[in-house]
Amino acid sequence: MVSSAPAVPFHVVHLAAGRGSRLTSNADDVAKQFRLLGGRPVWQHALSVFTRHKSCQGGVVVFPKGHPASLDGYNNWLVATGGLTRQESAKAGLDALATGKGSKPKAVMVHDAARPFISLALLDRLLGEFAKAKGKQAVIPALPPRDSIKATHDGFVEAGLDRDRVRLIQTPQLFDFATLHRFHQKEAAEGGYADDSELYEYFNLPVRVVDGEAMAFKITSDADWQLAQILTAGLGETKVGFGYDIHQFADADATSGGTIMLCGVAIPHNRSLVAHSDGDVGLHAATDAVLATIAQGDIGSHFPPSDKKWQGADSAQFLAFACGRLRDAGGQLVHLDVTIIAEAPKITQHRQAMCARLAEITGLDATRQVSVKATTNEGLGAIGEGKAIACQALATARLPMLAV
Repeated sequence: MVSSAPAVPFHVVHLAAGRGSRLTSNADDVAKQFRLLGGRPVWQHALSVFTRHKSCQGGVVVFPKGHPASLDGYNNWLVATGGLTRQESAKAGLDALATGKGSKPKAVMVHDAARPFISLALLDRLLGEFAKAKGKQAVIPALPPRDSIKATHDGFVEAGLDRDRVRLIQTPQLFDFATLHRFHQKEAAEGGYADDSELYEYFNLPVRVVDGEAMAFKITSDADWQLAQILTAGLGETKVGFGYDIHQFADADATSGGTIMLCGVAIPHNRSLVAHSDGDVGLHAATDAVLATIAQGDIGSHFPPSDKKWQGADSAQFLAFACGRLRDAGGQLVHLDVTIIAEAPKITQHRQAMCARLAEITGLDATRQVSVKATTNEGLGAIGEGKAIACQALATARLPMLAV
């Protein structure tokens, strides 16, 4: 989707340090933001939306103390350690941005990582109102309640509330960075805040409300988690990419043994391959297949054979690069199928190691998401005559809908 919002550069404080104690259906005792949703942690879903917005300058992900934080593949993003409260974690994220390298933030969005289904359109609405107010107002998304609202106490209704005057507040919330950071540093009131806009209210600054989205709900209860799983299964587009590679064998050398690389594994063979890199047809075909899912060229366009830099290079880096490009596009690799075509060497005894190596490079599950098989060319052509080895690969990826 082409953004129509004003070009307001912003950074993000992505809060992923909460405990999520209200989510009970959790046998592994994993905080909700780290549970796998559609094959990747909940906290990564919203992060991928932020990284796709043209005005996002990066940000900081706030993890709990002791969490093995890693943001591989996310450029311009920092890691901070959160505190015991949401307020402490937000302040830690703001402090990290204030002291980090690069340009200092002018606007900042603060988001709860347990809200995975935000959209580019929601970010645009926030930015549009922020630009109108020239950054002098906080801007937050909110929804009107669908049901009647009552104040209750000890199981009894105390009073009815005007449904037209109340709103359900969501994140991300957009602020002037220097103002919000200053408010957090002052620690003006005892106790914590439900969200960062309450700090603006405390200091009597205006908070503007824009339309939120029902899809931007927070995973809090077991019912929320079940809904998130259903939505994840139905959202996005499935893309399938095809890759092919072939390499010649060098002249036979019966006097010396050696190896060739196949799917990242060294396979004993008495003939080497004519190749610019390590000649791994499995990884080369897989790389092209992954790049095809996002229509980003082929291995030669990113790693040209004319560049001596790649002479003898480990092809694992090519496939890792392609997977990184897929993640940058907000996508997720869900399956990889590789077919090796050769008269020799035989790969049966190496199949498990190949699947394991492909899984290591791609992040897939070796037993459920990676397939490696082989066939011959029945004596036909260069492959059948033992002069070459080839490989075909199919990569299946899930990507966000273009309109989201």
